[in-house]
Amino acid sequence: MSALRVAFVFASRGIGGAERSMLRLMARAHPSPFACRVIVPAPPNAAFAEAVSALGVPYHPLSPWNLVGLHRLLREHRPDVLYLFGRF
Repeated sequence: MSALRVAFVFASRGIGGAERSMLRLMARAHPSPFACRVIVPAPPNAAFAEAVSALGVPYHPLSPWNLVGLHRLLREHRPDVLYLFGRF
């Protein structure tokens, strides 16, 4: 059985409670049973990018409101589960 593909999309500018919770989940679940991926269509978030990368999880920054880029990444990854955090 292959890992469940999970995409986390954050519109945050820092590391808050949701980010910390999901980082803990990714640390325990990636790469199996979850194949995680983080997409951030928001202003640069260096601290979060570093924390995600340290877990070996792919991190995809996008410019705010880049719906074409977001659609492209979701189409390529084809997540089984999509979590959205922040205000979109």
